[in-house]
Amino acid sequence: MKIKWLRSRPHQLLQMFTRYIILLLFIIKTCCFTNTQSQPLPGCQERCGTVTIPYPFGIGPNCSAHDAYSITCNTSFNPPKPFLTSINLEALEISLEGTVRVNNPLFDSCNNHTDHLVVNFTNTPFTYSTTATRFTAIGCNNLALISGPIRVLGGCVSLCTDTIPDNSCYGVLCCQTNIPPSLKFMNASLSSIESRYGNGPCKYAFMVDVAWFGNLIDIYVVQSMPSVPAVLDWRLSANCNAFGSLDLGSNTSVCDSRAFCSNQSVCACSRGYQGNPYLSGGCQGKSLKTSKLPFWSLRFGHFCHFSPKLKPFKSRSLWFHFYCHFGPKMKSANIWLIKSCYFVLFLRGKMAKYQLISLI
Repeated sequence: MKIKWLRSRPHQLLQMFTRYIILLLFIIKTCCFTNTQSQPLPGCQERCGTVTIPYPFGIGPNCSAHDAYSITCNTSFNPPKPFLTSINLEALEISLEGTVRVNNPLFDSCNNHTDHLVVNFTNTPFTYSTTATRFTAIGCNNLALISGPIRVLGGCVSLCTDTIPDNSCYGVLCCQTNIPPSLKFMNASLSSIESRYGNGPCKYAFMVDVAWFGNLIDIYVVQSMPSVPAVLDWRLSANCNAFGSLDLGSNTSVCDSRAFCSNQSVCACSRGYQGNPYLSGGCQGKSLKTSKLPFWSLRFGHFCHFSPKLKPFKSRSLWFHFYCHFGPKMKSANIWLIKSCYFVLFLRGKMAKYQLISLI
């Protein structure tokens, strides 16, 4: 009965083969393609706890591009936590697009705590991100200011209210302001603006990841947190020939030969390549390791002897296979670059050939 069903329903048979091919491509994507974006320097530790540490950052001696990119993996936590050694902030996520997400401390005026905080990123590649981070203050009668070595750079005021606070941050019990670009040093302070309220309840201020803060169901929950996520930028020199102002640099780019220096002063792999653009040979094509090279050839029995609606023909096997054409072998690794992949179907004595992917 099953063979009769297959003989009389060729469209359903083709749909079945389509499902096989979708599964086949999923297997190739998840099992066979190499993922090189998170590469550390060869021989160096790739992760600290749940956080991936890509080069130019690194754990341990000679594993980072510069001491300022060094990561300390603190194993006293479970799981271990990575800290940016030069500024002693916990790294939550490192992006090769020039940002690092960190746990940034709050400061407050509660219980005789200090009402100011000094942050100094001088002689490091780090600055607060002007697009992803905001200076935020919470509390009644709160004047929060950011000052540089010489003058006030910015700030905001949060006023008091007798109504139940909502989850907005527009100047009543909560305020936010943009931060100046390339901010490496700041002295943040808290003070009152109206004497009739006295010192009032606790006041808070902090740098915070805008996206994270905006997704909070209750923004006032941060008052019980010791730190909140914030985003820092790290950039190379203008021509990507040095890791920021840390080195004198040269005329040679620090980017891989298959990468370029973007207008954001970070390295990026050229079109058609992916991976870590700071490693030599780090930018690779979408490739398959030769040891995992797949070849499937599924043959089926004589399903197609006759069909009353089609002209009879000689008995033939119905089968298909999947194959790829490969480009040049990369010298830096045992990897071949895929040019294109095909699915070939032989059905009722006819051949259909489909190009599935074309990569280079």
